[in-house]
Amino acid sequence: MKRLLFTLLSLTLYTAAWASGGEWLPGDTVVRVVRPDSVVILDTDSSAQVTIYGQGDDPNYFYSYSKSFGKESLTKVNERAELWSISLPLQNRCDNEDRGLNLLLFNNISVGYGFAVKNPTNTDLHAVWQFSLELVGVQAYLPGSHDYFSLGIGMETNLISQHTRQMWGHTPGGVGLLPPPEGSYDHRSTITDCAWTLPLHYGHRFGSLWVDLAAIGQLHLKPKISNTYKVENREYTHKFRHLSANDLSLSYRLTLDYKNYCGIYVQYNPNYLFDAPQAPRFRLLTVGISL
Repeated sequence: MKRLLFTLLSLTLYTAAWASGGEWLPGDTVVRVVRPDSVVILDTDSSAQVTIYGQGDDPNYFYSYSKSFGKESLTKVNERAELWSISLPLQNRCDNEDRGLNLLLFNNISVGYGFAVKNPTNTDLHAVWQFSLELVGVQAYLPGSHDYFSLGIGMETNLISQHTRQMWGHTPGGVGLLPPPEGSYDHRSTITDCAWTLPLHYGHRFGSLWVDLAAIGQLHLKPKISNTYKVENREYTHKFRHLSANDLSLSYRLTLDYKNYCGIYVQYNPNYLFDAPQAPRFRLLTVGISL
C-alpha cells in the first residue's frame, strides 16, 4: 500500500513537472523548475526514484529524489544547478537566462555619432564617431529577474574631425589651432581619443523593453592628431602624438534595449579632453546603436 501511494505521488510529480514546471523537495519545500528537459520515474520492488534533467536553458540542472522500502526507510535528495552562465555578443538573452550571475564577453558593442555641446572655444566639428565595447563583465540579477547590476572592463574610441581652413596641432601652450600650409586645400584635422572604460550598469525590465543606466569611468590614453591636406594635387599627412590631456573622465549613458538584445543609447561626457584655453574644448553628446 505504501509503495502504491508513493507511485501515485511520483506520477503526480511527473505530471506537475511537465505541465507547470514544479519541483518537489521533502520537508514541505517547493522549488520551481522551468521547463525540464526530461523526467524519469524508476519503480522497483525495493525503491522508487524521480529524476529531472535540465531546466529552461540550463542543461546541466539535475534533481533526484529516491526512497527505499523496507525495515529502514531511506530518502535521498540530490540537486545540482548551474550558478554561472555566459552571454556572448548578438545572443538573445531571454527571460530564462535572467537569473544568478552571468559572465559577459564582448558585450555592449556600440557605434554612435556625436555632437559638441557647451563649446566655449567655438570648435567647428565636422563629425564625431564613437566606437565602444565591453571586453568582459559580470552581471548579477536580483530576485524576480527584473533588475540587474553589472560591472565590466572595456574600451572606447572617439574620432573627432573638422573640415576648415584651420587645423589642430601641438603649440607652445599645448594643443591649439595652427594655420595650414600656404597653398594647401582640402584640409582635414582629426583627433583620435582612446580610453579604457570601467562601466557600472543598473538595468530594469518593462515587459520587452530594458532600460539600462550606466556610469562609465574612463582612463584616457594619450590622444593623437592627424592632419591631412593637399598641395598641387598631392596629399600630405602630419601627425602629432603623445599629446597632454586629461587622464580621467566620467560619462553617463542611457540605453533602451528591445528584449535585452539590441537598442539605442545616448551618452554624455561632461568633461573636457583638453584644459588649455586655446585647445579645442567641448563636451560630447553621442547617440547611437548598441548590441
